[in-house]
Amino acid sequence: MRARYVTTAIFSLHAAFIIGAELLWVWTDVANTHRDALGTAFVVFDLLASVITLSNARKLQGRERTSWMLLGSAIMVWSTTSIYFNTVLVPAGPVPVPSLADVGFLAFIPLAIGGLLFRLPPRLKERSAAQRIDGVAATLAAAALSAAIVMGPVLSHTDGRGLELLTVSAYPFSDALLLGMVVASLALNQWRVDRVSAMVAIGLAAFWIADSSYVMLQAQNAYNGVAATDVGWSICMLLFAISSRESVRRAGAARREPEPRQYADVTSPIAFALVGLGILVTAATMHLHPVAVVLAALSLTAMLVRLGLSLGENARLLTASRHEATTDALTGIGNRRALIRDLELAIAAGEPTTLVLFDLDGFKSYNDVFGHPAGDALLERLAHNLEARVAGGVGAAYRIGGDEFCALVHGLADTAQLDHFAEALSESGEGFQIGASLGAVQLPPEAKHAQDALKLVDQRMYACKNSNRASARAQSSEVLVRVLCERVPGMSRHLDAVRERATQTAIEMGVELSRIEHLRHAAMLHDIGCMSIPDAILSKPGPLSEEEVAFVREHPAAGSRILDAAPALKHLAPIVRAVQERFDGTGYPDGLQGEQIPLEARIIAVCDAYDTMVEDRPFRAAMSEEAALAELYAGSGTQFDPNVVDGFGHALLARHIVNRAA
Repeated sequence: MRARYVTTAIFSLHAAFIIGAELLWVWTDVANTHRDALGTAFVVFDLLASVITLSNARKLQGRERTSWMLLGSAIMVWSTTSIYFNTVLVPAGPVPVPSLADVGFLAFIPLAIGGLLFRLPPRLKERSAAQRIDGVAATLAAAALSAAIVMGPVLSHTDGRGLELLTVSAYPFSDALLLGMVVASLALNQWRVDRVSAMVAIGLAAFWIADSSYVMLQAQNAYNGVAATDVGWSICMLLFAISSRESVRRAGAARREPEPRQYADVTSPIAFALVGLGILVTAATMHLHPVAVVLAALSLTAMLVRLGLSLGENARLLTASRHEATTDALTGIGNRRALIRDLELAIAAGEPTTLVLFDLDGFKSYNDVFGHPAGDALLERLAHNLEARVAGGVGAAYRIGGDEFCALVHGLADTAQLDHFAEALSESGEGFQIGASLGAVQLPPEAKHAQDALKLVDQRMYACKNSNRASARAQSSEVLVRVLCERVPGMSRHLDAVRERATQTAIEMGVELSRIEHLRHAAMLHDIGCMSIPDAILSKPGPLSEEEVAFVREHPAAGSRILDAAPALKHLAPIVRAVQERFDGTGYPDGLQGEQIPLEARIIAVCDAYDTMVEDRPFRAAMSEEAALAELYAGSGTQFDPNVVDGFGHALLARHIVNRAA
């Protein structure tokens, strides 16, 4: 560890000396007497930089190792070529062109570019076509700029032919390619630059400045052995050595990839286009080498292709956005927005159309039992079934939320068609059955505006759903009553009598019709808990014992539990449970008092007591109607609700008057 720090310190001091000496060499004559010694120091510096870079590369893995091996090899080739050039070719007289040194110097460029390419992320194939074109445009624009600066002055001062011209031209070509690849590597990486990448890019840019300046001065015979820009070579070697060490340090650490530069996808193409445009404008006013003009034109061409791709992508995104805005994400059919759009178009066209709204029956229970993923899968299946039924010119299907679907059908659909569509939203299996309630509106006869049509179809659908629920409730109630009547002979007459008297009493009291419907069902089921009482107690001819009385008092709670198990009857359970409560709070099973007892239960209690009193029982004879009514009034305010007793009495009187008149 200590040896590594010592080596780094020595190298850093040596680098400072070399760069300082180069600058001193340019601006003073002090160092001219030590030119050979300084030249040796430069070579030692370059070799040391290559050794450090290659040594660090061996400690890395994968693409990182390959990248630094190539960059280190580039420095090594450059250094050994410099030794050959200064110790062999220069002392021998005029340097021939081409020579072996040209091969070595030019070899730096492909090796450096290779190292640069291996520094690009392996996910480059994930880049979009527009981002790849950005990389091509960056290469062309930067190469055009380099060619405009370097190629003209170099080739205009070259008198050679054949291989000499080719060799001299290779330097500005390779420098242009190097600058282009530096910029392209940044563009392809979406201008995400960490410390290592920044040092590599700056180092290669410094090399381009030094090499291009050298080539230009050499072509003009103005290079006298050293120039201020030569420091770029040393800066490149120094940054390669430092950044390779930084790569080793970061190799084992978790590293977060830098974020893309904000607005880079917009600003970088504009910048490249401006460079290309600037070169073409300059070429119109002054002479530039044709290669620069061609590269600039190609850069603008790439930008035009990129613009076309961007416009096409924007058009696709706009189409996709519009599609998503009118498509249900789960099922893929139209959503509410699509329905309203198509409905308004149909109304505006004045063509006969039928709007159908469906609401699934049993879907909530399915979701609760099988889970939401299974529920989503069911919705997808049903949506596709509905879409298939209304497709083919018949109309269009929509899911407008939750378990509600719509169909917009061309023409005025009849009942058979509506039932055919509803069947598509039906499915059954072990433990579940899914159906659909529907409402339909015919346009334009029944509605002239979209909102009016939606409101009306919603009302009709819920009317259908309530009708279905009432049917299910009636069927469940009938089954339970039938079981009870089979168990207790004569119960059927009693239940019918209680239901009719309770209905008349409620009408007399002005009870709402919706509550009367509940009252009628509860009246038929108020004794359903008797199924829990043994036959020996139910048919016992004499008085019951205390234990038997306690057992009988459990039947309201038992009846409530039975109704709780049936979803269609669950709302009747509180009424049945409270039928044996007393108005003064001394009843059972919960000791409710006054208006704590549901009104329906208070009405049933009066009618049940009356019917019990006017019918024969095993242990007593029937009472007269007058005596039974007197008993009700006697219990008014204690056992019974006084208002209910009055209502019952008036209803009973009205019934007698009607019977006498008949």
